[in-house]
Amino acid sequence: MIPRIWRRVGLAALLAAGAALAQEMRPAVPEKPAPPTGTKADGVGARSTTLFRTYSTGTGASFFRFSLSTHGNVIELESPFGFDHLFGREGYALCVGGVTRGYDRGAFESGFSDAVFQEPLGPNQLPVSIDRVTVDGRYSLTQVFDWDPQLHALRIVMTVRNNTAVTAPNVELARYFDGDLDNTVGSDFAGRTFDSAWIQESTKDQLTLTAVSFAVPHVTAIHSFGSWNWTVCTQASTTTPTSLGDWVGRVTYRLGDIPPFASATVTFVYRRS
Repeated sequence: MIPRIWRRVGLAALLAAGAALAQEMRPAVPEKPAPPTGTKADGVGARSTTLFRTYSTGTGASFFRFSLSTHGNVIELESPFGFDHLFGREGYALCVGGVTRGYDRGAFESGFSDAVFQEPLGPNQLPVSIDRVTVDGRYSLTQVFDWDPQLHALRIVMTVRNNTAVTAPNVELARYFDGDLDNTVGSDFAGRTFDSAWIQESTKDQLTLTAVSFAVPHVTAIHSFGSWNWTVCTQASTTTPTSLGDWVGRVTYRLGDIPPFASATVTFVYRRS
């Protein structure tokens, strides 16, 4: 049984039922969250990708902030204030006919050209669109980022376009994240449902990646950081729920065949709860 998502009780919302309920208090944090404690096997430092935009709203328990790289990676996600959950190891992969056409997980990438940005409402305003094309020009990938701050949610609409005159067979689109919940490495556990992959720190914060285009076939997986293969779209999951460790979540849409000059669109949602 996958555990339910634990929700934090706000300081202003203590319930009274004859006796006051005690609320677990968070430890004090610095003005800016420190990089996660511990080290990673890849030797890549936190926030190692190039920052494009940072968006934030709220204060304290309602604070929500995320940062995007110049290639459309979510390189930081902080909520509530002072509790960061992503440190540059997040991204996506596109596969056609069982062959990876492009991937980008932040510090490592292959197969995609540089990105083109569009901000229809002006600089630093959401939504923002980030477009990339495979280096052979055969496939385009568009990511549109928007948010729902009240739900601590980041929505990513991704569209794959077949730029060729032949059908693109067996197209898969994956998104994955190395969650280091609450600024720490190695002290998380993880799990998955049919639609979501989640990583959680104790009974505090949980970060979930969900496939919300429910009608499109999709699979979920959890990997240890050391076994994570970011160059493929589909990788077998470890047994879940896991024990404490350092985990990666993955959601993969199986888009099927895309006809010539046609496209397919799906949506991913990150949510902190």
